[in-house]
Amino acid sequence: MRSNPRQPYLRILFLLCFLAGENLAQVNTEKLRQSSDWKEGWSGTVGFNLSFRRGNVEKSDYLLDGSFGWKHGHHLVFGKIMGEFEDIAGDQISNAAFVHLRYNLQIETLITPEIFTQYQFDQSLNLNSRFLIGSGIRLEGKITPKLFAALGSGTMWEQEYYEQNLSLTTARWTNYLVTNWRPKSNWGFSNTLYYQPAFDDFGFFRVLDEGGLQVDLSDHIVLRINLNYRYDSKPLYAELKQYDVSLTNGLELRF
Repeated sequence: MRSNPRQPYLRILFLLCFLAGENLAQVNTEKLRQSSDWKEGWSGTVGFNLSFRRGNVEKSDYLLDGSFGWKHGHHLVFGKIMGEFEDIAGDQISNAAFVHLRYNLQIETLITPEIFTQYQFDQSLNLNSRFLIGSGIRLEGKITPKLFAALGSGTMWEQEYYEQNLSLTTARWTNYLVTNWRPKSNWGFSNTLYYQPAFDDFGFFRVLDEGGLQVDLSDHIVLRINLNYRYDSKPLYAELKQYDVSLTNGLELRF
């Protein structure tokens, strides 16, 4: 009897059994955009993560996310929508949402111009709303047939409103480095590192690093495992830690 080559991946899926939810304070949008992922016309994905904890703490986390893209010639528009809900013993304690939209002009050069905008809120960080808009350039290409890399830099303006009538308006220098290694056609590793200092105070910076494993269970179903690290050098609230770390896994439906 022939064995199913996808059985080990299915075992991994059930053994990991839905780890902790993902923090939305900073979100990696670069994993949405790989040159080979977007075909002419419309495409998109839908993903769902779920975690339960029982015993000393009765806790549940739900994370729903989706991405969409439209490509026509040299023009690429793509976006991401995420929503997170967390409750303990049946009482809601936090929720968060995130919307990101980006446009790339994919001209026949190594450098790609881009513009982007984003809106989000996150109760776990006392963040009522965050809006940003920015632009920049991107340099990308294949280092080897199986290794892709991209480097981007630009400027962005952001405005944040927090609890207790606190607000923050900042112009930032935004930079990122993307690597994507796919040794086999049905699985691969990726990592994205963001570094975003404020122009008027380089000691006020934010870092986001996300590494992940992606396994294609079929043409339309993907297993995702991500490790996410976020660092804020100067949180507005003394009770907030400078960093957050999360490990997530879930399924993604592609269409």
